[in-house]
Amino acid sequence: MKHDQMDRRDFVKRLSAGMGVALSPGVFAAILSGCEPEPKASGLLTTGELDVLGSLADAIIPQTDTPGARESGVPQYIEMILAEFTPADDVETFRSQLAWVSSWISQQNARSLESVAEEKRNALLVALDEQAFGAGTSNELPPGAPALFAILKPLTVAGYYTSEIGATQELHQTPFGTFKGDIPYEEVGRSWS
Repeated sequence: MKHDQMDRRDFVKRLSAGMGVALSPGVFAAILSGCEPEPKASGLLTTGELDVLGSLADAIIPQTDTPGARESGVPQYIEMILAEFTPADDVETFRSQLAWVSSWISQQNARSLESVAEEKRNALLVALDEQAFGAGTSNELPPGAPALFAILKPLTVAGYYTSEIGATQELHQTPFGTFKGDIPYEEVGRSWS
């Protein structure tokens, strides 16, 4: 074991034993692979697919006073989850969903989702969200279109908030060094985890 890396395998085993939880091999491997210092490109997705994925992830968690999903490595995280832990049929479904979004972007005479007119872009995002999480129907999506956001949103949130950027710049873990349970919001300007 290198001294600059903690023994994550032992940690996860003890954590699951302490919680009385048996982790499946897939979940165990996903946790361990998320601990690598640099995300590795699997080559599963094309550059175009990664661009569309990054645009959608940035629409879910945009750049504000903190970096957005793309800058925190969410597209690479999702690609790793797809390559390592997702059945081949589900990967192909996800890729076909990205292809549909890419085709929709081209139909808008745009090169990227960000360059689509804001009103049309927002209508697509709302339609994708309603399709995945609501009972709404939309004319934006073809009948029977797969629910892309049902997979993409949870992976984006998990990838972002487990990244260094999400954990340190957005969540501000232990910003004061010690627990202070009653701090007026006006003093800190944002919530803390």
